[in-house]
Amino acid sequence: MPKMRMSLISMRMTRQRKEILAVLSRTRSHPSAEEVLRQVRTTLPRVSLGSVYRNLKTLREAGLVREIVTAEGRRYDAVTAPHPHFVCERCSRVFDLARPLPPRALRRALPQGFAVSQIHLELRGTCSECGSQP
Repeated sequence: MPKMRMSLISMRMTRQRKEILAVLSRTRSHPSAEEVLRQVRTTLPRVSLGSVYRNLKTLREAGLVREIVTAEGRRYDAVTAPHPHFVCERCSRVFDLARPLPPRALRRALPQGFAVSQIHLELRGTCSECGSQP
C-alpha cells in the first residue's frame, strides 16, 4: 500500500496492517478474519484474532478494505473499487462479478429526482459447486 495514501488518512501502517493487506491482496477468495489470521501467522506467529479484527475494522474505516456480510459471518476484500459480488447461500463463499450493471440502466430504475451516492450490488444464490451437490 503506498505510504502517501496512508498519510492522507492519518493512520499508522503497522507491520500487522501491512501483512493483513498483503494477505487480502494475494487472494480472490474473500477470507474471513479467521482465514486472514491463519495466513498472517505464517509471517507473524504471535498475532491474535482480536488484533486481526481490530486491524480489519481500522482498515475498513480507512477505506482500504471492504467488508461483506454473509450468513456465516463477515468476509473481507482488498478491492475497494465498486464492484458486484455473488454470495453463495450454502457455502458462504463470495465471488467477484466481472460486469457491473451499466449506469444508464441504474438511472432508469430510480424514481425521478433521486440521486445515487453509492452503489452496492450483491447477488445471492447457490454457486456452481454447491448447485451440483444433492
